[in-house]
Amino acid sequence: MIEKTERAVVATDDAVQAAFRAGVRGVPVGLAAFGLAEDAPGFAGGASESLVAQTQRLPGLTDAEGAYGTGRVLRRLAQLLDQVDAPPAIARQFRDNLAAAVVTHRMRGRNQGWSEDDTVQMVLEMWDRVFGETDATRTKLTELLTADDARPGTPKKRTLFQLAWKR
Repeated sequence: MIEKTERAVVATDDAVQAAFRAGVRGVPVGLAAFGLAEDAPGFAGGASESLVAQTQRLPGLTDAEGAYGTGRVLRRLAQLLDQVDAPPAIARQFRDNLAAAVVTHRMRGRNQGWSEDDTVQMVLEMWDRVFGETDATRTKLTELLTADDARPGTPKKRTLFQLAWKR
């Protein structure tokens, strides 16, 4: 008997990177797909968020939904760093470490692409190395990284990607 295997729909690299940029900028993927949101300069609340919003690509991403979630978490992290007046160099270091982790994940030939959850776990690992915090702190940080943006008119978490395109 032949066993049927289902393959995930693989998005093009351009679609994956567009989803990442949409997540980083906090815009719906559908608008970014039509070029409307990417052409306008995004609002950034601070130096770290501005630095992250300028990121055009994150090599190693293969899944558009995971890329969008990764961009969202990176943006939320930058917003948290801005709230505590951290220098933008810290956001740059997190972004660079994230890029290294994503590329390494891809090089290892993992079947599943990098996801939002992988990004949160990576941030938590780095956090633990620096601060050695408790489970309650890790839970709160996870909630902050994956929370919806409270500003009026900003897109909501996971529903945005489902509104968008599939290439």
